[in-house]
Amino acid sequence: MVQKQNERVEEKQKAVTSSNVSM
Repeated sequence: MVQKQNERVEEKQKAVTSSNVSM
């Protein structure tokens, strides 16, 4: 369960990073 949450956080961080790079 904890691992799944961590994976979700990583995905969110990746999306944020992608957005920042796009900007």
